[in-house]
Amino acid sequence: MLEQTQDVLTAAPAPQVEPVSSRTGRSGKVHTARYKWGVLGIGIIAQAAFSAAFQGVPTSGSILQAAYHLSVGQLGVVLAAITCGIFITDVFWGILSDRIGERKVLITGLTGTTVTLGLVTAFLVPTADATPSYVALAIVLFLSGAMGGSVNGASGRAVMGWFPVNKRGFAISLRVAAVPAGGAIGAAILPPLALAGGFRLVFGFLTVFALLATVAVILWLDEPPLAKTKAAGGVAATAIESPLRRWDIWRFAITAFLLDLPQFTVLTFGSVFLLSEEHLSIGAIAVLLVLVQVGGGVSRVWGGRWTDKHGGRYRRSIV
Repeated sequence: MLEQTQDVLTAAPAPQVEPVSSRTGRSGKVHTARYKWGVLGIGIIAQAAFSAAFQGVPTSGSILQAAYHLSVGQLGVVLAAITCGIFITDVFWGILSDRIGERKVLITGLTGTTVTLGLVTAFLVPTADATPSYVALAIVLFLSGAMGGSVNGASGRAVMGWFPVNKRGFAISLRVAAVPAGGAIGAAILPPLALAGGFRLVFGFLTVFALLATVAVILWLDEPPLAKTKAAGGVAATAIESPLRRWDIWRFAITAFLLDLPQFTVLTFGSVFLLSEEHLSIGAIAVLLVLVQVGGGVSRVWGGRWTDKHGGRYRRSIV
């Protein structure tokens, strides 16, 4: 169902930003005009690496259930663990990004994600001699989600800071399209890896992907410059009310949650349902989920272009 929602940023006066050099990063280094596209690329890689894990692992749910000898309830706990970690820590990472910067947050979060996925690869995959505890697996995957949740806010914030207002819709749409893109990569690659070499290959692939994203952030990400801002009327920006105390922000967050909940529920448990109830093959399920994710990515990019052409975030948009 379509409904119109007013962007929450229209509820408060737009800040007046004193000019800063748009090519000078917070480190003091001067970048070329193309650097913003490099930042966007880093954000896409970081988000795709994490999405390949939290959306890709569930596409191998049926294989995971058989390999770990799980009941349906135990499988649900394991598959939901990463998402629960994201849910619990998302706001924390956003607050931390405001305080210490997105570079430190991304390095911390992605390093933690790499380490936790590496622990699963080394110690929590089934072997001929033993099957790991599903509780231990769920706990480590929960920690992986908790650390990887840093990517959601920090990478988007970094991208927003480097792009002008009239291009931010498109830039952010490309960054958020990395969520389904990573899911599509996971759906296409993880089930064949699980069938061919077991879950050591699956989690090993995810560990390497997360490591590459971490290295990219460490080597190439510079934070956007800090602009001196004043609210309309000359009031200091620090006097603006905290977002956590504004109902319009909470209303927007609740709306986003209600939109995301059915999507991630279907993507998390859909493969198990399609195999057990509809008796589709694992290959057919993988193809179907890849198509769904590609469609999601295309629609996000289209939505970003639309907002740029119709006044961006300061106009009404269709959700």
